[in-house]
Amino acid sequence: MFTYTLSKEFKSLKPIEINLPDFIVLTGLNGVGKTQFLQTINGKTASVTENGRNLNNKRFFNTQSLKPNNLSQTDPIQFSQEQEMHIEDMYMQFQDYSRQSKLPNFKYEIFLQERYGNTYNIFSKTLEYLKDKKEIENITRNDFINLPSNINSSSDLFHQNFTIIFQKWLDAFHQNEYNQFLESKGDKVIVLSSEEFTKIHGPKPWKIINSIFRESGLNYKFNVDENYRKYSHFSIQLYNTVSNVVINNFEDLSSGEKVIMSLAFALYNSRYKGNLPDIILLDEPDASLHPLMSKMLLNVIEKVFVKKLKIKVILTTHSPSTIALTNPENIFSINPKTRNITKVSKDFALSILTKDIPSFSIIYENRRQVFVESENDVEYYEKIYNLLKPNLNREISLSFISSGDTRTDTNGIKVSNCAQVINISKTIRNAGNNFVYGIIDWDLNNEDYKDYIIVNGKSERYNIENLIFDPLLVVLLLIRNRIGDFEKINIDYKYSKISTLKEIDFQLIIDSYIKSISDSFICEKKNENLKISYINGMELSVPKWYLHYQGHKLEDILINKFPKLNEIKRKNEKRLKLEIIDKILYEFVEFIPSSFLETFKKIQKV
Repeated sequence: MFTYTLSKEFKSLKPIEINLPDFIVLTGLNGVGKTQFLQTINGKTASVTENGRNLNNKRFFNTQSLKPNNLSQTDPIQFSQEQEMHIEDMYMQFQDYSRQSKLPNFKYEIFLQERYGNTYNIFSKTLEYLKDKKEIENITRNDFINLPSNINSSSDLFHQNFTIIFQKWLDAFHQNEYNQFLESKGDKVIVLSSEEFTKIHGPKPWKIINSIFRESGLNYKFNVDENYRKYSHFSIQLYNTVSNVVINNFEDLSSGEKVIMSLAFALYNSRYKGNLPDIILLDEPDASLHPLMSKMLLNVIEKVFVKKLKIKVILTTHSPSTIALTNPENIFSINPKTRNITKVSKDFALSILTKDIPSFSIIYENRRQVFVESENDVEYYEKIYNLLKPNLNREISLSFISSGDTRTDTNGIKVSNCAQVINISKTIRNAGNNFVYGIIDWDLNNEDYKDYIIVNGKSERYNIENLIFDPLLVVLLLIRNRIGDFEKINIDYKYSKISTLKEIDFQLIIDSYIKSISDSFICEKKNENLKISYINGMELSVPKWYLHYQGHKLEDILINKFPKLNEIKRKNEKRLKLEIIDKILYEFVEFIPSSFLETFKKIQKV
């Protein structure tokens, strides 16, 4: 708990004194004063105190500044010279401090700030480290040579030049090895045992940061040439462990990855507890984050920065997902009438963020947020849901959200994102939001999870593509576009006459269609059919092998069999499927497969 005091008006904000928790998530509409609130703290317009102590050490970050330092290669001669000069500077400052500290009325903080300016933080951190190890009168120049690589770094909590950190560690390691050799020749040098070296310098820093990457869910890893020797060129390599693509520049990462990468670096830095700030101000750091990454962001802030490192954190956000994942006691807003910060409920905060956007919500009981496997699936489900609204509970609306970028295999075929749908839905539900759901494909083996992960077309259709490429819907598309030949069937199947056909007529047309394409399928074709139903109650019999065939491969077969379909698709992944939804289902809503309606009703069930 800390006290915020604004004694006079600042822009649109009114004076106030209020006690606030150590972690605040501040939300509200644009222009209400969230950034101004951060400015009052960062610019010292307002005072921030804890038990009478002023909290003056503050750091401000936004989405532009919250990104890691870039990778760089060091010049070996210049690097060594700079290190030697740095050691000399630190030792000279120490000697100065040692003399001055013996004078009467010596003020430690004032002395450091006035005397060393920009290097104050580095020297202060170095001195505190050495004073923990030795009495001041016993500190020698060698102690500055043997400092841990992270101690005399000017990088702050979120930024770190890991090229230099790794190089310093290796320099110290190889110097210790060389000292062992000199000692064996009779020279009097300082030699550290493996345990002593690890205690002073820590384990290999790239192994620590790689483990943090894994813990943070980042598919990245540092490679370091451990055979590097002092005065030789040194560089490090960061690569993606999934794609094996080498990252030469942090600018190649997505905005969300940069934020999480900075957090991973902060976790590394926090293990050494250098000169940490009293307060961290984060202006919408979640703006580009996926909901799962937002959860990771909140976890790191609350568990590491606030609880472990005792840093106060104020974060502003416009994200409903972030609010849904935040503990209720940490949610605040700027009251537009009083122009003061005030505690608000999670429901109220969400109502502010979702105002005038009726199709999107996170927490209300009459609304459901539904995660699906890809951006394309979002469009398919939204369109079909809108067609089915007359058959559904109008009081409960569904909003579909992608669980992330769709991955493809080496053949360009979509790789299921069902695990990601489950993970995100579980994460948000565990945070207290019980109105989040997920829809996943069957993929021949997936099961419903509890009552909020629904398998669409379970035991009937391989995936959503199989539902859209339902044989009846494909036939109607072919007839509409005058593709294919059904003249051998004694039925007037002109498109204008479709609504007059009976169930037996549709069965004959489907049988003819299946027969015409059967030879194109490479699979075991057992004489086993399944009954599939439509929302008008009609049931048709379709071979099991067709319904269980992978949807993207099914689309390829249809295009090869009916090349004119390529004129519709035109190398666009979703265009052919949207043609069926927009042209066929829009006109014949009654032929929507029942699985869609059943799935939506399960989600709407109170």
